[in-house]
Formats: sequence, C-alpha cells, structure tokens
Amino acid sequence: MINLKSRPDRWEIFQKRVGSMFPPGKVHRLEAVVGKELPGYGKLPWFSEQTGERASSWAGVAGCALSHRKAIESVLENGWQRVLICEDDIEPASTDILPDIPELFRAVPEPSYLYLGYHMRDPRGRLLRRTAHGELWKVEGVLACHSYVVSAETCRRLLPHLPDSDNIWEWVARNRAIDNFCRDRMYGKAGVSSCVAWPVLFRQQTLGSDIDTSRRVRSTDSKTGHPRSLRSLSGILHLITRPWRRLKVRMNSWHTHRRALRNGFPGYKR
Repeated sequence: MINLKSRPDRWEIFQKRVGSMFPPGKVHRLEAVVGKELPGYGKLPWFSEQTGERASSWAGVAGCALSHRKAIESVLENGWQRVLICEDDIEPASTDILPDIPELFRAVPEPSYLYLGYHMRDPRGRLLRRTAHGELWKVEGVLACHSYVVSAETCRRLLPHLPDSDNIWEWVARNRAIDNFCRDRMYGKAGVSSCVAWPVLFRQQTLGSDIDTSRRVRSTDSKTGHPRSLRSLSGILHLITRPWRRLKVRMNSWHTHRRALRNGFPGYKR
C-alpha cells in the first residue's frame, strides 16, 4: 500500500477500512515518493513561468509514477509471485466478487495487469471467465492505478519501461501519468495485457489522491462500467478505428513532449 510519510492518518484509515480483508502480515506499507523533492523540479526546461502554480500538479504526477515503480521493484526484491498494489485512498466498492478472486486469478493470462477498480465506463474487451459472483474481462485498457494485481513476470516486463529519478520529467512529458501509460502504451511497450474484474472490488474515495494532487476522478463503482464485447457491430467498428487511435496516442506524445521541452509543462489536465 502506497502512502506518504506525511500522512500516517491515511495508513490508519486504510487499515480500518481495508486491512481486515487480508490475512495478518500480508499488508505492507510502502513510502510514496514526493514529487517536489525530485531533481529538476521547478527548473528549466520542464518548468517555466508558464507552468506557474500548476507545477505542484506535475510534481504529483511524477511522484505517483515513481511510487508505483518503487512498488514494482519491491515485488521483485522480495521474491513475491503475485501482489496487490494499491494506493491509500481506496475503499471497498462491492465485496460480492471477493469469494471468486482465486478463480479469477487462475484465468488471468500472463503477463497482465488485473485491475480491481478503474476509471472507465464500459471498456471494450473479451470475456475470459464468468463466475458465480462476477466476471473477468481482457480489455484494451482502462485508467486507474489505485488497485491492481501483478505477477513477478509482469513486473519484470514493466520495469524497463517505467521512469526513474533521472528521466522522470521527460517520461511524464511523453506519457502524462502512470495511468495513461498503462492504458495506452503498456501492451505495445512491454507486452502486458489489461484485465478487469467486474463488479469492481475497490474504488477511490472522493477526496482523491494525496500523492498525485491533480487527480480528482472517482473510480467506477460496482454498478457501472460493465465491459462491452468486441463481438458486435459497434465492437467491429471500434476495432477498425484502433490504428487511428494508436496513431493519435503517438502524435499526442510527440506534441506534449515537444511543447514541454520548449515552454515547460503547461499544467496537468485529464
């Protein structure tokens, strides 16, 4: 569980709200990275007068990305085989699916992210498993890194493509945020697929992330965001337009990086 050193209160709330769902000794607190303390913060070329007070939002985005890298490194360092990585602002959305989680784990193709909560209504994908209380879908990608399950192999695949403190600002200029990278580029770069469990098990509290201060989006709750099959007329049209959407992602990446390098970050917007 990713938590800022300055917010022990949120660690305590997490333990009360979510900690009881896990066996004793299985929950580990990981100290989050503070973006404002990173080398290069507030300096040219990435930060300019134009960036202004929005600099703190970009610092939050950077700190969030590095915090998730730190969590993935921790998985490999400890020799863990499957880990739930989450942020300290999650809360249960629906526990109906909880008894089926082991069955869903067995059906997840490797390497994959298994999202237990996400910020997208009706993602497109393919149904992999239907259980007594829920479903497992392989989807094109969703937004959210507040609660996801990864294997050691997934972590090994991802690590070379995640930022470190030396290249964090350039990485953010190209990818915007860890959520966007996982949705738009994770499969193409690292070969890691996206799977979602529905109904979602966790959602983010309305108060938003305390690490990435730019994010204030509430995640999909248990009654919305049901994935839609690609095996339909609209799904076929969606597949036909996929190359255009991928091109748009690449063009946006090039444009935002070029703009940030010339004029500094303009500020973070979803």
